[in-house]
This record gives sequence, structure tokens and C-alpha cells, in this order.
Amino acid sequence: MLKVLALGDKRVLQTLLEKCDDYLSFQNGGPLGPNAAEELLMVRPEDASERQKLVLGIYQGDTGPLVGVCDLLKGYIGPDVLSLGLLLLEPAARRRGLGQLAYQDVEGWARNEGFTQIRIGVLMSNELGLKFWHKVGFKETGEIKAYRTHWLRILEKGIKAL
Repeated sequence: MLKVLALGDKRVLQTLLEKCDDYLSFQNGGPLGPNAAEELLMVRPEDASERQKLVLGIYQGDTGPLVGVCDLLKGYIGPDVLSLGLLLLEPAARRRGLGQLAYQDVEGWARNEGFTQIRIGVLMSNELGLKFWHKVGFKETGEIKAYRTHWLRILEKGIKAL
């Protein structure tokens, strides 16, 4: 189940991010900071509006705990394009099909909102992530972009709006 996260959720989000330090330290090139949750909730590109930023919590069932997070930018690249910046699950929730279910929920939400395309960037050295995104239907665009100390492969998937 997906739920919009806000600043009031930063404590539970920080706890989740600390559980996910394996990936986040790799992505960020260093240890997770004490304000990582607040940064995830607030930081966006300079030319993106506050309304375009959306962070969704991934919960295990209707009443279960927060087990993942999804960071989105609505209409940043184009009016009908959803940019997915991060889809992350705590280690105990990985490789159990929950990522695929969470992505399907995000895609359904995007479709309902009228988006026709989803774009993501996958770290070049994240082969497991690349395999996952290919499995759920994303294709590489051929674009390579710099991100912190890494390079990203850009992938996209067309979806049909309702």
C-alpha cells in the first residue's frame, strides 16, 4: 500500500533509511546523514516546484509497517512524464515480490493521474536494479547522466493513461 509521506513522517522515514544504509551509502558515496529523511522529503531540483515533489511510503498491507519509499517528480521533464528518483525497500522486504507490487501501485497511480511515461535513472553499477527495471518493462534510452560520483543509465516506460 502507498501513502503520501510528509515532514510529520520524518522519524519513521529516517528509521527506514537507516535500515537501507547498504544501498544509500553506495549511492551517496558515504554514510547516511542524520537528516536524510528530511532531505528526501524536501530536496528537489532548483527549477522544480514544491507541488511537483512527491514522496510515497510503501507499507506492508493496509496496517503494516513502512517497508519502503518512492521519490517522485510529477511533470518535471514534461507534463505527462513522471520521474521516479528512488524506489527503495528495506533489506528484509527485498526479493519477495514487494518491489514489483509497489512499482505496479506507482504505475497505477501514475496512470490515474494522466501520466503516459515514467522515467528513471539507474546507477551504472547497480546490475540488480537494472535487471528489476527491465523485468517490469523499462527500456534503456541510451542516455547517460552524471549523478554525484556515479553515472546513471536512463530508462523509460510508456504507460496508457486512463
